[in-house]
Amino acid sequence: MESFDLEQENSYIVEDEIGRALFFAREEAEHGFFFKSLLNAARPFTITVLPRGVKHGIRVKRPFRFYFHKADVELLSGIKIGSVKKRFSVLRRIYSVYDNRDRERFRIIGPLLKPWTFNIFMGQRQIGVIKKNWSGLAKEALTQADDFTLEFPLKLHPGYKLLLLGVVFLIDFVHFEKGPSDKS
Repeated sequence: MESFDLEQENSYIVEDEIGRALFFAREEAEHGFFFKSLLNAARPFTITVLPRGVKHGIRVKRPFRFYFHKADVELLSGIKIGSVKKRFSVLRRIYSVYDNRDRERFRIIGPLLKPWTFNIFMGQRQIGVIKKNWSGLAKEALTQADDFTLEFPLKLHPGYKLLLLGVVFLIDFVHFEKGPSDKS
């Protein structure tokens, strides 16, 4: 028996800087419409990211949380790459990114006056940024589609690049996922 969902699961296309598709990602349907409507952005999710012409795909898994959001990132084979956890902060958005041995590798900080920007730090040095891009009035008002930019050093370890890609999905859910009442 098939279920009927009024709201579809999130899907994504991950592109390089010139617009070539690198990955296709889709939220797996785990819960029904009522669960999704009730918890909206706080709902648990699993997003599978499938590669196109690159070596590894990933799966991003997030348990149910109202606060202190967390997601685990693993290869499709089930090997854990790392995790990301939202930290307590009154004025800023702060995330810690951990490797597969639970050592903090990155800290991501969203400045107070830049709500669409998340700076990526390795130690005390900023090495990259995650930004939500303005898509134009019509797209922002009439759809749930969002565009993000993820910048990091080219020489960064491939596993860390995949881990930071997983962080973007959690940030999208926590800060930019629109509820059913936000749709046109």
